[in-house]
Amino acid sequence: MYRHYTAPLLFHHTTPHYPPDTTMLAQLLPWDKQRTPTMAFLLYDDWIGWAAAVLSRLATEHGDLATFLTVGTLVHESVFIGSNLLYTLLASIPSCRQRWKIQPNADPPKKLVFMALVHIYIFRVLVQLPSTAGYFYLWKRCGGSMHVHPPSAFTCCWQVLTCALSTEVMFYSSHRLFHHPILYKNLHKRHHEFKTPVGVSSEYANVVEDLVVNLPSTLLPPVVMGVHPLVLFLWLGLRILETVDAHSGMALPWSPFHLLPCFAGPLFHDYHHSATTKGAYGVLGLMDFLLGTDKDFKEHMRRRKLVKAATKTS
Repeated sequence: MYRHYTAPLLFHHTTPHYPPDTTMLAQLLPWDKQRTPTMAFLLYDDWIGWAAAVLSRLATEHGDLATFLTVGTLVHESVFIGSNLLYTLLASIPSCRQRWKIQPNADPPKKLVFMALVHIYIFRVLVQLPSTAGYFYLWKRCGGSMHVHPPSAFTCCWQVLTCALSTEVMFYSSHRLFHHPILYKNLHKRHHEFKTPVGVSSEYANVVEDLVVNLPSTLLPPVVMGVHPLVLFLWLGLRILETVDAHSGMALPWSPFHLLPCFAGPLFHDYHHSATTKGAYGVLGLMDFLLGTDKDFKEHMRRRKLVKAATKTS
Protein backbone atom coordinates (compact mmCIF):
# COMPACT_ATOMS: atom_id res chain seq x y z
CA MET A 1 0.00 0.00 0.00
CA TYR A 2 3.08 2.25 0.22
CA ARG A 3 4.25 1.66 -3.35
CA HIS A 4 3.29 5.16 -4.55
CA TYR A 5 4.76 7.10 -1.63
CA THR A 6 7.57 9.54 -2.34
CA ALA A 7 10.46 8.33 -0.22
CA PRO A 8 12.23 10.96 1.90
CA LEU A 9 15.98 11.51 1.71
CA LEU A 10 16.78 8.82 4.25
CA PHE A 11 15.28 6.16 2.00
CA HIS A 12 16.85 7.13 -1.31
CA HIS A 13 19.01 4.38 -2.79
CA THR A 14 20.05 3.36 -6.26
CA THR A 15 17.49 0.64 -6.89
CA PRO A 16 14.13 1.43 -5.26
CA HIS A 17 12.20 -1.61 -4.16
CA TYR A 18 9.51 -2.48 -1.64
CA PRO A 19 9.80 -3.32 1.12
CA PRO A 20 13.06 -1.35 1.47
CA ASP A 21 16.36 -3.06 2.26
CA THR A 22 16.38 -3.39 6.05
CA THR A 23 20.18 -3.44 6.11
CA MET A 24 20.19 -0.08 4.36
CA LEU A 25 17.60 1.26 6.77
CA ALA A 26 19.59 0.06 9.77
CA GLN A 27 22.59 2.11 8.63
CA LEU A 28 20.64 5.37 8.35
CA LEU A 29 20.53 6.46 11.95
CA PRO A 30 20.44 10.03 13.29
CA TRP A 31 24.03 9.66 14.47
CA ASP A 32 25.22 8.72 10.99
CA LYS A 33 28.40 10.84 10.58
CA GLN A 34 27.71 11.25 6.87
CA ARG A 35 24.53 13.21 7.62
CA THR A 36 25.04 16.77 8.81
CA PRO A 37 22.09 18.15 10.82
CA THR A 38 20.52 21.14 9.10
CA MET A 39 17.30 23.13 9.40
CA ALA A 40 15.88 20.83 6.71
CA PHE A 41 16.01 18.07 9.32
CA LEU A 42 13.06 19.78 10.98
CA LEU A 43 10.86 19.11 7.96
CA TYR A 44 8.29 16.35 8.04
CA ASP A 45 9.99 14.08 5.52
CA ASP A 46 13.28 14.13 7.39
CA TRP A 47 11.72 13.50 10.81
CA ILE A 48 9.40 10.77 9.60
CA GLY A 49 12.23 9.17 7.64
CA TRP A 50 14.54 9.29 10.66
CA ALA A 51 11.88 7.73 12.91
CA ALA A 52 11.07 5.00 10.38
CA ALA A 53 14.77 4.16 9.98
CA VAL A 54 15.26 3.89 13.75
CA LEU A 55 12.12 1.78 14.10
CA SER A 56 13.24 -0.53 11.29
CA ARG A 57 16.68 -1.00 12.83
CA LEU A 58 15.19 -1.78 16.24
CA ALA A 59 12.88 -4.34 14.62
CA THR A 60 15.81 -5.86 12.72
CA GLU A 61 17.91 -6.21 15.87
CA HIS A 62 15.24 -7.16 18.41
CA GLY A 63 12.40 -8.62 16.34
CA ASP A 64 9.22 -7.08 14.93
CA LEU A 65 6.88 -8.20 17.72
CA ALA A 66 9.18 -7.13 20.56
CA THR A 67 9.71 -3.70 18.97
CA PHE A 68 6.00 -3.26 18.25
CA LEU A 69 5.02 -4.08 21.83
CA THR A 70 7.84 -2.07 23.42
CA VAL A 71 7.31 1.10 21.40
CA GLY A 72 3.54 0.81 21.75
CA THR A 73 3.87 0.44 25.52
CA LEU A 74 6.25 3.42 25.74
CA VAL A 75 3.83 5.59 23.75
CA HIS A 76 0.86 4.42 25.82
CA GLU A 77 2.52 4.88 29.21
CA SER A 78 4.21 8.20 28.45
CA VAL A 79 0.95 9.76 27.28
CA PHE A 80 -1.20 8.14 29.99
CA ILE A 81 1.13 8.99 32.89
CA GLY A 82 2.18 12.41 31.58
CA SER A 83 -1.35 13.65 30.91
CA ASN A 84 -2.65 12.30 34.22
CA LEU A 85 0.13 14.06 36.12
CA LEU A 86 -0.66 17.33 34.32
CA TYR A 87 -4.39 17.17 35.06
CA THR A 88 -3.75 16.15 38.67
CA LEU A 89 -1.39 19.09 39.11
CA LEU A 90 -3.88 21.54 37.65
CA ALA A 91 -6.70 20.17 39.82
CA SER A 92 -4.53 20.68 42.92
CA ILE A 93 -4.05 24.42 42.22
CA PRO A 94 -7.04 26.23 43.81
CA SER A 95 -7.38 28.91 41.13
CA CYS A 96 -7.22 26.35 38.28
CA ARG A 97 -9.59 24.01 40.09
CA GLN A 98 -12.19 26.69 40.66
CA ARG A 99 -11.94 27.99 37.15
CA TRP A 100 -11.75 24.79 35.08
CA LYS A 101 -12.84 21.79 37.14
CA ILE A 102 -16.30 20.70 36.03
CA GLN A 103 -17.24 19.53 39.53
CA PRO A 104 -15.00 21.79 41.66
CA ASN A 105 -16.40 20.59 44.98
CA ALA A 106 -16.18 16.85 44.30
CA ASP A 107 -13.40 14.28 44.04
CA PRO A 108 -13.48 10.49 43.76
CA PRO A 109 -12.45 8.51 46.87
CA LYS A 110 -8.68 8.00 47.08
CA LYS A 111 -9.24 4.31 47.71
CA LEU A 112 -11.13 4.00 44.42
CA VAL A 113 -8.34 5.78 42.52
CA PHE A 114 -5.76 3.41 44.06
CA MET A 115 -7.88 0.35 43.21
CA ALA A 116 -8.26 1.63 39.64
CA LEU A 117 -4.49 1.99 39.22
CA VAL A 118 -3.85 -1.52 40.55
CA HIS A 119 -6.52 -2.94 38.23
CA ILE A 120 -5.18 -1.04 35.21
CA TYR A 121 -1.61 -2.29 35.55
CA ILE A 122 -2.56 -5.88 36.32
CA PHE A 123 -4.70 -5.76 33.19
CA ARG A 124 -1.79 -4.26 31.22
CA VAL A 125 0.42 -7.27 31.93
CA LEU A 126 -2.05 -10.16 31.96
CA VAL A 127 -4.51 -9.11 29.24
CA GLN A 128 -3.47 -6.06 27.23
CA LEU A 129 0.01 -7.20 26.15
CA PRO A 130 -1.15 -10.64 24.93
CA SER A 131 -4.13 -9.03 23.18
CA THR A 132 -1.89 -6.46 21.50
CA ALA A 133 0.33 -9.30 20.26
CA GLY A 134 -2.76 -10.77 18.61
CA TYR A 135 -3.53 -7.42 16.98
CA PHE A 136 0.09 -7.29 15.78
CA TYR A 137 -0.28 -10.55 13.85
CA LEU A 138 -3.58 -9.38 12.39
CA TRP A 139 -1.90 -6.11 11.36
CA LYS A 140 0.82 -8.13 9.62
CA ARG A 141 -1.84 -10.16 7.77
CA CYS A 142 -3.43 -6.89 6.63
CA GLY A 143 -0.19 -5.67 5.07
CA GLY A 144 1.46 -3.98 8.04
CA SER A 145 5.25 -4.02 8.26
CA MET A 146 8.00 -2.50 10.39
CA HIS A 147 10.19 -2.11 7.28
CA VAL A 148 8.28 0.08 4.81
CA HIS A 149 8.71 3.61 3.60
CA PRO A 150 6.86 6.13 5.79
CA PRO A 151 3.70 7.75 4.43
CA SER A 152 3.34 11.32 3.25
CA ALA A 153 1.85 13.92 5.58
CA PHE A 154 -1.40 13.81 3.60
CA THR A 155 -1.65 10.02 3.91
CA CYS A 156 -0.89 10.19 7.61
CA CYS A 157 -3.68 12.75 8.10
CA TRP A 158 -6.38 10.87 6.20
CA GLN A 159 -5.51 7.60 7.92
CA VAL A 160 -5.71 9.19 11.39
CA LEU A 161 -9.03 10.82 10.40
CA THR A 162 -10.34 7.45 9.20
CA CYS A 163 -9.29 5.89 12.51
CA ALA A 164 -11.11 8.63 14.42
CA LEU A 165 -14.37 8.19 12.48
CA SER A 166 -14.18 4.39 12.68
CA THR A 167 -13.54 4.55 16.42
CA GLU A 168 -16.51 6.86 16.85
CA VAL A 169 -18.85 4.37 15.18
CA MET A 170 -17.40 1.30 16.91
CA PHE A 171 -17.09 2.83 20.37
CA TYR A 172 -20.53 4.44 20.26
CA SER A 173 -22.22 1.19 19.19
CA SER A 174 -20.49 -1.10 21.69
CA HIS A 175 -20.54 1.43 24.51
CA ARG A 176 -24.26 2.02 24.07
CA LEU A 177 -24.81 -1.75 24.02
CA PHE A 178 -23.01 -2.02 27.36
CA HIS A 179 -25.55 0.39 28.82
CA HIS A 180 -28.22 -2.28 28.40
CA PRO A 181 -29.39 -2.98 31.97
CA ILE A 182 -28.01 -6.54 32.05
CA LEU A 183 -24.59 -5.65 30.60
CA TYR A 184 -24.39 -2.48 32.63
CA LYS A 185 -25.11 -4.24 35.93
CA ASN A 186 -22.66 -7.10 35.32
CA LEU A 187 -19.89 -5.42 33.32
CA HIS A 188 -19.99 -1.68 32.63
CA LYS A 189 -20.98 -0.58 36.13
CA ARG A 190 -17.36 -0.86 37.28
CA HIS A 191 -16.32 2.00 35.00
CA HIS A 192 -19.15 4.13 36.37
CA GLU A 193 -18.00 3.75 39.96
CA PHE A 194 -16.38 7.09 39.18
CA LYS A 195 -19.29 9.53 39.40
CA THR A 196 -16.68 12.28 39.40
CA PRO A 197 -14.26 11.10 36.69
CA VAL A 198 -10.51 11.70 36.73
CA GLY A 199 -7.93 10.77 34.11
CA VAL A 200 -7.14 7.41 35.72
CA SER A 201 -10.77 6.33 35.36
CA SER A 202 -10.40 6.38 31.56
CA GLU A 203 -8.91 2.86 31.63
CA TYR A 204 -10.73 1.47 34.64
CA ALA A 205 -13.14 -1.11 33.27
CA ASN A 206 -14.17 -4.73 33.43
CA VAL A 207 -11.83 -7.03 31.48
CA VAL A 208 -14.65 -8.16 29.18
CA GLU A 209 -15.51 -4.54 28.39
CA ASP A 210 -11.88 -3.79 27.59
CA LEU A 211 -11.68 -6.75 25.23
CA VAL A 212 -15.02 -6.06 23.52
CA VAL A 213 -15.26 -2.24 23.58
CA ASN A 214 -12.04 -0.39 24.32
CA LEU A 215 -9.29 -2.35 22.60
CA PRO A 216 -11.15 -3.16 19.35
CA SER A 217 -12.51 0.36 18.87
CA THR A 218 -9.00 1.80 19.26
CA LEU A 219 -6.81 -0.79 17.53
CA LEU A 220 -8.94 -2.43 14.84
CA PRO A 221 -9.17 0.60 12.49
CA PRO A 222 -5.39 1.11 12.04
CA VAL A 223 -4.72 -2.63 12.19
CA VAL A 224 -7.21 -3.53 9.44
CA MET A 225 -5.88 -0.71 7.24
CA GLY A 226 -2.33 -2.01 7.73
CA VAL A 227 -1.05 1.50 8.38
CA HIS A 228 2.61 2.34 8.87
CA PRO A 229 3.63 1.61 12.49
CA LEU A 230 4.42 5.30 13.04
CA VAL A 231 0.84 6.19 12.08
CA LEU A 232 -0.45 3.48 14.41
CA PHE A 233 1.64 4.79 17.32
CA LEU A 234 0.58 8.37 16.56
CA TRP A 235 -3.07 7.30 16.59
CA LEU A 236 -2.58 5.37 19.83
CA GLY A 237 -1.03 8.42 21.51
CA LEU A 238 -3.85 10.69 20.34
CA ARG A 239 -6.50 8.20 21.45
CA ILE A 240 -4.98 7.82 24.94
CA LEU A 241 -4.65 11.59 25.28
CA GLU A 242 -8.26 12.09 24.18
CA THR A 243 -9.72 9.57 26.61
CA VAL A 244 -7.67 10.90 29.55
CA ASP A 245 -8.79 14.43 28.65
CA ALA A 246 -12.43 13.30 28.41
CA HIS A 247 -12.23 11.72 31.88
CA SER A 248 -10.07 14.43 33.46
CA GLY A 249 -12.96 16.42 34.89
CA MET A 250 -11.15 19.55 33.69
CA ALA A 251 -12.62 21.72 30.92
CA LEU A 252 -9.39 23.39 29.86
CA PRO A 253 -10.00 26.16 27.30
CA TRP A 254 -6.64 25.51 25.62
CA SER A 255 -7.08 21.75 25.29
CA PRO A 256 -7.07 20.68 21.62
CA PHE A 257 -10.12 18.56 22.37
CA HIS A 258 -11.93 21.71 23.52
CA LEU A 259 -10.77 23.94 20.67
CA LEU A 260 -11.64 21.49 17.88
CA PRO A 261 -15.41 21.31 17.37
CA CYS A 262 -15.18 17.68 16.20
CA PHE A 263 -14.51 16.45 19.76
CA ALA A 264 -17.22 16.08 22.39
CA GLY A 265 -14.77 16.92 25.18
CA PRO A 266 -14.72 16.43 28.97
CA LEU A 267 -18.03 18.21 29.62
CA PHE A 268 -19.75 15.62 27.44
CA HIS A 269 -18.21 12.62 29.18
CA ASP A 270 -18.43 14.13 32.65
CA TYR A 271 -22.17 14.40 32.10
CA HIS A 272 -22.23 10.79 30.92
CA HIS A 273 -20.70 9.63 34.22
CA SER A 274 -23.17 11.64 36.28
CA ALA A 275 -26.21 10.60 34.23
CA THR A 276 -25.52 7.04 33.14
CA THR A 277 -28.78 6.37 31.31
CA LYS A 278 -29.10 9.63 29.39
CA GLY A 279 -26.88 9.24 26.34
CA ALA A 280 -23.53 10.86 25.48
CA TYR A 281 -22.03 7.53 24.42
CA GLY A 282 -19.55 8.55 21.71
CA VAL A 283 -16.05 10.00 21.46
CA LEU A 284 -16.65 12.77 18.93
CA GLY A 285 -20.34 13.24 19.64
CA LEU A 286 -21.12 12.68 15.96
CA MET A 287 -23.08 9.46 16.47
CA ASP A 288 -24.90 10.99 19.43
CA PHE A 289 -25.91 13.92 17.22
CA LEU A 290 -27.06 11.68 14.37
CA LEU A 291 -29.04 9.33 16.63
CA GLY A 292 -30.36 11.96 19.02
CA THR A 293 -28.67 10.66 22.17
CA ASP A 294 -27.17 14.07 22.96
CA LYS A 295 -30.49 15.85 23.67
CA ASP A 296 -30.29 15.47 27.45
CA PHE A 297 -26.69 16.69 27.41
CA LYS A 298 -27.66 19.79 25.43
CA GLU A 299 -30.43 20.53 27.93
CA HIS A 300 -27.94 20.00 30.77
CA MET A 301 -25.55 22.50 29.17
CA ARG A 302 -28.35 25.02 28.69
CA ARG A 303 -29.23 24.83 32.38
CA ARG A 304 -25.55 25.00 33.33
CA LYS A 305 -25.13 28.24 31.36
CA LEU A 306 -28.21 29.72 33.02
CA VAL A 307 -26.85 28.88 36.47
CA LYS A 308 -23.47 30.43 35.62
CA ALA A 309 -25.13 33.57 34.29
CA ALA A 310 -27.27 33.86 37.40
CA THR A 311 -24.21 33.42 39.62
CA LYS A 312 -22.32 36.19 37.84
CA THR A 313 -25.19 38.67 38.12
CA SER A 314 -25.87 37.96 41.79
